[in-house]
Amino acid sequence: MLPEITDASLASVAWHCRSLTSLALNHCPGISDRGVAQAAPYLKRLQHLYLSCCNNITDRSLFLLVQHCNRLRTLDISRCKNISVTTVDLLQSQLPFLENIHYRFIGGVDLTLAF
Repeated sequence: MLPEITDASLASVAWHCRSLTSLALNHCPGISDRGVAQAAPYLKRLQHLYLSCCNNITDRSLFLLVQHCNRLRTLDISRCKNISVTTVDLLQSQLPFLENIHYRFIGGVDLTLAF
């Protein structure tokens, strides 16, 4: 819930903390696909990611997570209005360790909380 956190901040954290396993960025309006694109290649160990209410996150970020963060176990993208259900389905099929995905109100639609 810090508006001061930006894409550059996320990239710096990822670069300097490559063993990071959990990252909470809920309600951070300065985080976008650009930041995820810069950070994801360095977050290979990431297991828990919380991005609820980050409205600058889109399907592109989910594709990047599939590509770089294959240890992901928990993902919260609730209230991210620019993410599609189709991409969430793809994410679920591509990440072998993903156990919990929270995606209420993505794309402005209320969906099941977890699979």
